Amino acid sequence: MEVKICKICKKCNIEKPLSEFYVYIRKRTGMAEYSGNCKKCIRKPKKEFKPGFKRCTNNKISCEKIKPIEEFEEGRSQCKKCKNKQHREWTKENSDKVKNYKKENYKRKRVKNGIPENHRICVCFRVSPIT
Repeated sequence: MEVKICKICKKCNIEKPLSEFYVYIRKRTGMAEYSGNCKKCIRKPKKEFKPGFKRCTNNKISCEKIKPIEEFEEGRSQCKKCKNKQHREWTKENSDKVKNYKKENYKRKRVKNGIPENHRICVCFRVSPIT
């Protein structure tokens, strides 16, 4: 009895044998790792767009729309709108991490500026009377 090991392609969601996936060898560990997409999906020709346009793509959040390049940050495949949406969601999910980071950053800045930890800073404003 022969057992075939299969994997599901991330792009087409079809279960295929491992021979249908590219193999990558990790340099640090030397372990073999299979590609997430099958060979057929990787080889598909990419759609040509008008010059100055690009498709918004990313693994987690993307609108999959074709937009002008101005709506993308340099070197990014995700438009600014989708990137901001993803950042907001991550911030909500990791609110405790964000709080801790802000506290640590605040302490770091105080130490860098030479302000003791227990020293409070008070800024007073003098209001001049209206004459």
